[in-house]
Amino acid sequence: MSEQPMQDLAALSTLSEAIVRFIAVELQRKAEERLREAGQWEKAAKLEAQTQQLRATQLRERETMAKQADTSWLTKEATFPQAAKAWRTASAYAESDPLARRVAGDAMDRMRELQPEMMNRYDQLRAAGQGSADAMRVVAHEEWERRARVNGEPGRGEARPQPGRTSPALPAGDLDQAVRSEVAALSKNVSPDAVAEFQQFLRSEKRGPAADGLDAMKQMCADADRGMPDSSEISAKRAVGEELRQQGRTQSGVVDDPRTPVDEHSAGQRSSVVLDDSADALSAQAARMSAAQGHGTPKPAALQGQVLSRPVAAQGFPNKLRVGSVPDAVATRQPANTATAVHTRGRGR
Repeated sequence: MSEQPMQDLAALSTLSEAIVRFIAVELQRKAEERLREAGQWEKAAKLEAQTQQLRATQLRERETMAKQADTSWLTKEATFPQAAKAWRTASAYAESDPLARRVAGDAMDRMRELQPEMMNRYDQLRAAGQGSADAMRVVAHEEWERRARVNGEPGRGEARPQPGRTSPALPAGDLDQAVRSEVAALSKNVSPDAVAEFQQFLRSEKRGPAADGLDAMKQMCADADRGMPDSSEISAKRAVGEELRQQGRTQSGVVDDPRTPVDEHSAGQRSSVVLDDSADALSAQAARMSAAQGHGTPKPAALQGQVLSRPVAAQGFPNKLRVGSVPDAVATRQPANTATAVHTRGRGR
């Protein structure tokens, strides 16, 4: 894969966003529970789908880290941008994962070997009390300015210290654009509420600037959340419907406890009916949305072109009132000649 300009500096500048994406899984899981307790099933299903995608991403990243730890590629062959990305990913996991700490250390060693001056500056900032994410962001910005001077591009010294996060933006195609691209990638499937919750934590720790630096990520997450495609909403409705059906089956099997004055079995039966009705309604909504998009499940040949007004739960059974067109070969057939039975009285005695 080709490396884009400023890719290494953009990766070094976005450790905070990588950390947010890592902790978003747990934050969103708790949010799902709150939504279900409040009866907001559709929102809970939508958030669950996003969280599952994040879990899948984390699984892939852990597999990559395991491979990096088992080979010498990271310490011997990785380029600086590759080492920078490996460091960012592993550092986001490092607090709770010994393997990630090892990979982050290997990536840092490789970066020291390839860019010793940059990493020495990072060590100075860390010794002065700056956090890892803040120190690396400063290092990346200073390196960006150095490259600009080497390339004879004046005026870069007046640039803001946190590209990609606040306005006014830097020239398109430069570090600002590279950082925004990285932030957008890290924002995928992250809830804006999870970002806001982490920002609140940072502010409670008197780390206001670090919290403000996540505003761009929160905005991107909010934009993606509002623009969730209908196909995802259809999947969410189907997922909620299936969950309600499962709960209905569970409720219908509740056994009465003779020690209590309440008939738990009858209550469970009533609850099961309500849950099944809700599941049918969501299934019908999903079917209508899918049909409107033109990519729903194909109807049986006999029902092609018909408008199905019955509930989805009933559409699996033959419709006695409406049938498909009858083939001509069948329509022209005549009844077979058959003998008609004549009722006769028995012989008298």
